[in-house]
Amino acid sequence: MQKRNNLPPALQGLAALNLHDSLDMRPVLLRVMTDLFAASAAPREEDCAEFAEMAISMLGDVDATTLAAVARTLSTTRFAPAALVDRLLLLGGDAAETLLSQQADMSPERLTALVEEGPLSLVSLIAQRNDLDAATVRGLVERPEQEILLALLKNETVTFDRRTISALIPRARRDAELARMVAAKAPSAEDAAPLFLFCEPTVRAEILRRARVADVLASRRDDGFSVDDQTARRIESLALSGDRVGLRNYLAQATMFAPDEIERLLTDPTGEAIAVLFAALGVTAPLAGRIFLLASLCPPLSVHAVHDLVSIVASLSQRAAQRLVSAMCGGAIELRRPTSHATYLSPTASPTPSREAAVDLRNTSAERRRAADGPRAGLNIRKGGESA
Repeated sequence: MQKRNNLPPALQGLAALNLHDSLDMRPVLLRVMTDLFAASAAPREEDCAEFAEMAISMLGDVDATTLAAVARTLSTTRFAPAALVDRLLLLGGDAAETLLSQQADMSPERLTALVEEGPLSLVSLIAQRNDLDAATVRGLVERPEQEILLALLKNETVTFDRRTISALIPRARRDAELARMVAAKAPSAEDAAPLFLFCEPTVRAEILRRARVADVLASRRDDGFSVDDQTARRIESLALSGDRVGLRNYLAQATMFAPDEIERLLTDPTGEAIAVLFAALGVTAPLAGRIFLLASLCPPLSVHAVHDLVSIVASLSQRAAQRLVSAMCGGAIELRRPTSHATYLSPTASPTPSREAAVDLRNTSAERRRAADGPRAGLNIRKGGESA
């Protein structure tokens, strides 16, 4: 070997054997060199550089098993040369996985670079490390692969700040498993509010408690729009008749949210999301109680459960409820009085009726009125009851 004279005396014999064509002592030599280096309490800088140079020169000539063994040994020392570690990481395989999962001393800069450009298998291992700084965590969150994010969320040593949780909300909103994990990592109840539908009961209770405290001085009746009697009767009628689609569309009109967002609230099995929506609209507690008792919006509820839901409607300020509904639906609520009936549109219908269509509709209405008059249609009734 070129560096044979620089080897410790104990290794020069192995290097000499390697000169014979019939013997390949490089795997053994590399393992022994690494063991001796790792056993050194405090190697000098020049010793580290020399070891790295010799080891790197042999990496391409040894098998994967040897590379993995070298990586395991390097993981036990905080003096592992950065150049050698980087080369092993680039080679991938078991050696790279061993370093990423076991090496205690790996600079944040190196981890961040790997997160940005590394393959899925290696980055997933980085997500499981217990020494991740905020920049590395943000880099992991920005990776699109679900496996990486799940590995990061399962890492109990990682904490998430508000900025990171906020970035995860759009991804988590449509994935129940991911949403539950993100909500559990939120630093506060307010940060978990957008994922209210997926939160554990204790977290939901804390979200509602903090919402009440935040608006303890707010009045539910001076926050703008509240349902009038006609709107209240329409909500009650749709709910009690079991017209779930009609109720969904009507509430979508009232809040200016997409119907599928309202559907997510209506399908909350506990009814708590519906109670928050009623509070946001200004629905009265008695009306909410009748709906929860008599309608089939949720699975059958006990009297105690209905009492709890009515308490949410009664105690949560309209302003706080609107903020919570906006967080759950991913946009700002815009309250308006809906039309007197729910609108149903065919998926193939034109967005705006043509002028001809409007004429046809008027003609059809006129024909219906004439048909309703029956035999009297077209008759000219004179005074005295005679017909012309």
